[in-house]
Amino acid sequence: MPYSQPDFIQCVLNLPLEYRRNNRLYKKIIDEHFPSLSQFNLVKSYMTYPYRLSTIQSRIWTKVKSAFGREYQEPTMILFLDAIKEFVCDTVNSASTKFYSPYNYKKIFHAVNMYYKGDVRFANEVNWWIAFDVWRRAVEK
Repeated sequence: MPYSQPDFIQCVLNLPLEYRRNNRLYKKIIDEHFPSLSQFNLVKSYMTYPYRLSTIQSRIWTKVKSAFGREYQEPTMILFLDAIKEFVCDTVNSASTKFYSPYNYKKIFHAVNMYYKGDVRFANEVNWWIAFDVWRRAVEK
């Protein structure tokens, strides 16, 4: 979502609630225009589940997989964050980040600091923050 253009977000928010709930709009687009994509699993909260499952079925599926520690692991994010370490560290220490009121700076700084000290559990949080921050700065220009 952080890469979405403001016009796209506004259009989506103007859709009736029935389409915005439980990925109905996305599934409808896939079913009508790109049915071959339905053969691939979906990913939510690091858990994969079959495309055809209903909302309740997918929640049960992901809870069971989570209980067995079967999370989806993507090494590309780790490689990416390691490659942009200097940029991330500069950005987290910038005045634009420190004084941006919607941010919980202590939490962001902690996540970045812990990740680059070797705790990969913070990778997703750092990845989402840096993606949002780059998008935020582009939109603000």
